Amino acid sequence: MNKKLLLLFFNITLFVCLHSTIFAQVFEEYTVDALSQTAPLKPKLKDFKTFDVRLIKYTALNAPIEIKNLPDSDFSTLLSSVSFNPLKQVTDGGDLHVVVLLQAYSDMKLGAYTGFYITLYDKFMNVQGTFQKNWSYLEPKASKKLTDDSAYKVKFKANLESALEDFLATMYKAGVEGHEKYVRVTLAQFSKAKNWPDLKDFNVIIEETNKTLRKQGTNAWLKEITKDDIKYWGEFVNEKDDTDQNDIKRAALHNLCVYYTLNHDEKMARDYLEKYKKVDVELKFNGVKFRYSDRIEEVLINEIFPKKETEPLLTQEIPLDAILEKHQFITVEGTAIPYEGDKFFKEPFKGTIKIVKPEPYFNITNSGAVSTLGGKDVGVPIKLFNGKELVKQLYASNIQKITSNDDSKEFVVRKFRLLTFTYFTLLERTYKGPKVALYEQLFVEDSPVSQKSSNPERQNIAPEVYFWLAKTGDTEGVQTTFINVKKRLFEYFSDCPSIKEKYSEVSYNNLNMKNIVADYDKCK
Repeated sequence: MNKKLLLLFFNITLFVCLHSTIFAQVFEEYTVDALSQTAPLKPKLKDFKTFDVRLIKYTALNAPIEIKNLPDSDFSTLLSSVSFNPLKQVTDGGDLHVVVLLQAYSDMKLGAYTGFYITLYDKFMNVQGTFQKNWSYLEPKASKKLTDDSAYKVKFKANLESALEDFLATMYKAGVEGHEKYVRVTLAQFSKAKNWPDLKDFNVIIEETNKTLRKQGTNAWLKEITKDDIKYWGEFVNEKDDTDQNDIKRAALHNLCVYYTLNHDEKMARDYLEKYKKVDVELKFNGVKFRYSDRIEEVLINEIFPKKETEPLLTQEIPLDAILEKHQFITVEGTAIPYEGDKFFKEPFKGTIKIVKPEPYFNITNSGAVSTLGGKDVGVPIKLFNGKELVKQLYASNIQKITSNDDSKEFVVRKFRLLTFTYFTLLERTYKGPKVALYEQLFVEDSPVSQKSSNPERQNIAPEVYFWLAKTGDTEGVQTTFINVKKRLFEYFSDCPSIKEKYSEVSYNNLNMKNIVADYDKCK
């Protein structure tokens, strides 16, 4: 080969290699768990000036130990000395209403158990926060009846007040200022940058500030990041999209996402995240595929900016008595039909029907042990009223159906069989169309396997969430659990082939029952 051509070929090859080495190297992460401040969750809390407190009792029926001899029978004075600045406690008419539910109360000598469940409402019954604390009184010298034990009375009140004060302090600080927590902070850098002037400053920024981040937290780190550093990263972001250039562009976008997230500028953080996602690539580590942009969104951005309420805030003021009523009950003016053959509840009842809400339900056995009753166990108390007069108290297991006078609400109890277990489950009608209705389990146990997903695309199915679908005029319908759910649905809606066509490739835990019944109603 001609020496000149060989030299030319060598120079071109060297240029390409150098260019690729500078701009086509995947960045590495510098990772540290650093103390940071989340963004304010409810900044409007600072507009509230006063609060009042109401204590309500657990409402279980036929509990072997009744909650009737509390340490202080005057509930209005039991919590009259709660102290929390800048909010001032008032007897009535507070800007905020603190509702303290005694979930369980055991008047036993050993292992006396009390559960406090606190809910904070504003005047419009918007929930501003919740808090739960369990407390057991373990004093070997306690008298048999703890309500006669003066030391217990003092500790009961002290624990209740401290639980409330802790809640107010935590909730208010998190709402107005955000709260401190350790978050996973990752910054992009290049291991070979020291060999290439173009990327050297990229590492210098990280190397000169990572000690501060690691030892002093994110606030101190933010002060060390200069406007020139932000401008430097921004110059790479503004480069045109190019295969070789995108690696350093991703690194710059990564660091800008981190900076604006920790600086509580959500708009800028998410704007840069959107740009980051457009140029990010899928990587693989130990067989697991991931993208840096997805990871930073999950472990940092969503941690610093908690999910905001999506439901519209209530704006009509509600009297405190009405708030307490709605807090404890789902009230229906209508008819309750007894379960067939029920010996306790034999005739249909027409009047006011109150379904007691769980928070959750606790049952205290004669031995003093505490067990939880979930909604599917039908440990749900129902109260029947004629006007204000309590006519009967029973459980959902005694009832077949509850229907409001205007048919806007309906609840049914259905028997579900799951493997070798049988459950009587209380369900609420959540959809009514011209051809089909959908009933969904009313109270879902608060555990990871049975919570309804917050993802709208995974809204309606979890292993322990039960449904009943019934076509108009069909009293049998079809019941769904996670076993053979698709097969049963497709068979039931076989007169609408488009249902199977649309959902056959959708996994059971991604099915949205409301969408399915709505599609059936549209089917011709």
